[in-house]
Amino acid sequence: MIAPGRMTVMQSVKEVDPGPEATVVAGLMAGTSLDGIDVVLTRTDGQRLQRLCPAITYPYSTNTRHLIEQAVDAADAVMSNPQLLVKLNTCIADEHAQALQALLNSELELLPELIGFHGQTVWHAPERGQSLQLGDAQHLANRMGIEVIAEFRQADLAAGGQGAPLAPVYHAALLQQAGITGPAAWLNLGGVANLTLVDGGVTAGFDCGPANALLDRVARERLGQAYDRGGQRAYEGRSEPELVQQMLADPYFDCAPPKSLDREHFVRRDAVEALQQLSVDDALATLAAFTVGAVARGLAWSQRPVETMVVSGGGVHNRAVMRGLEHIGRSYSNPNCRWHVISSDEIGAPVDGVEAELVAYLAARGLRGLATSFPVTTGATRPVAGGRRFVPSARL
Repeated sequence: MIAPGRMTVMQSVKEVDPGPEATVVAGLMAGTSLDGIDVVLTRTDGQRLQRLCPAITYPYSTNTRHLIEQAVDAADAVMSNPQLLVKLNTCIADEHAQALQALLNSELELLPELIGFHGQTVWHAPERGQSLQLGDAQHLANRMGIEVIAEFRQADLAAGGQGAPLAPVYHAALLQQAGITGPAAWLNLGGVANLTLVDGGVTAGFDCGPANALLDRVARERLGQAYDRGGQRAYEGRSEPELVQQMLADPYFDCAPPKSLDREHFVRRDAVEALQQLSVDDALATLAAFTVGAVARGLAWSQRPVETMVVSGGGVHNRAVMRGLEHIGRSYSNPNCRWHVISSDEIGAPVDGVEAELVAYLAARGLRGLATSFPVTTGATRPVAGGRRFVPSARL
C-alpha cells in the first residue's frame, strides 16, 4: 500500500478524513443508460469518505454493448442460453477490469485494497422480487488479484425489499459532509431518476421516474447518436403538455414510497409511443418535461417543503432537464419556501462520479456489516447489510 500522505486527494467543500481504519476502495458502476463504466477511487470507513482522484468513464466495446442490449431487450432468451450467459458475464467483468486498470495507470500511486462491483443491470422487476445484474465478480477478483464485494441487491430482496434504490444512505452522507441538513433532496439522473429526501436523517428514498434511458433511446433511434449531447436538441424543442400529463397519469406516480423502477417501465406506454408523431426535437423536449414532472410528483412525498436540491448523474448535462428543474424550484407551491437547484459539483461531488463512488461506499459498508438498505428506502423488513465477498483464488 502507498502511505495515505502520498495520495492525491480531491478537494471538496468540507474535507473529511475518515480515519486510520478507512479502506481505499475502487468503485465500478455501469448504469442502465449503458453509456460506459464509471470508475473512481475513494477512501472510506463506510460512514465518511475522502475522494482520492477524478473519476473516469470507460466506454463499453461495441460487441459487449450489443450483447447487453440484447439481454435488456430479451432477458428471458439470454438467461436460458448458458453459453451466451457465461460469455456475457465474462465480457462484462473483463471490461470492468480494463476500466479499473485504465484508472490505475493514470494514478500510479493509488492501489485499492477492495473493489466494489455493481455489475450491469439488465432486469429489475420489484413486483416479482427480482433484480438481475450481470458480471462475473469472481473472475474480476481473480483477474485483478483484489477482493471484490458485489451482489448488493440480493440480501435486500431476500428480506422482502425491492433491491433498490441503494443510494440514499450515500446521498445522506454526502449532504451531511457538505453541512446540508435539510429539508433537502438529492436527485440522481441516471437511466432512471432516483430521489433521496433528507430532513435530519433519510426520510425517504425511491425511484421517482424516467431519466436518461428514455431520452437516449430516442436519440439512438431517431438521430443515430448515443445521446442528445448537452440536451441541446431537447432544449431547442417544444414539449407537448398534453402528452406529458398523459405520461404522468401512469399509476406508478400514485404509489407511495418505497418504490423502484425498471428502465423499460415506460417504453411501451401509449403516450410514449405517441412521441413518434412529433419532431425529434419536440419528442426530446417532451421527455425532458416528463422527467421534470416526475421529479415534481416525487417531491410531493416530502414531509416538509424542500429547500435545496442537489443533482448528480449524466442528466445534469441535459440543459432542458436542468432548466425545467430550476423552473419548478422557482414556482414551488409554497412561495415562502422556494428551493434552489445545485449540481453535486458545487459541493465537491463530481456529477459523473457519484454512482461509482456509491458502489465503493456500499462495499466499505458491506465489509463492515453496516446497513446498505432500510425499510424506508426499499421496503425491506429490516435494515440489511448487502454485498457478497469474492476473494481472489488465482491471478489471471
